[in-house]
Amino acid sequence: METLKLTVNEKDTLDSILYYASKSEQIKKGRRNSRLIFIGVIILLSIFFF
Repeated sequence: METLKLTVNEKDTLDSILYYASKSEQIKKGRRNSRLIFIGVIILLSIFFF
């Protein structure tokens, strides 16, 4: 596996890109859907086992 060595400037640039990407609407919708599915599965499991 290759390891990337980044300079401080490259690391800051990458961090800012990842930060702004995490704020996109698609990511927010995906996280919301994932949370709803997770909560639904937990509720179903709790109904079956309690």
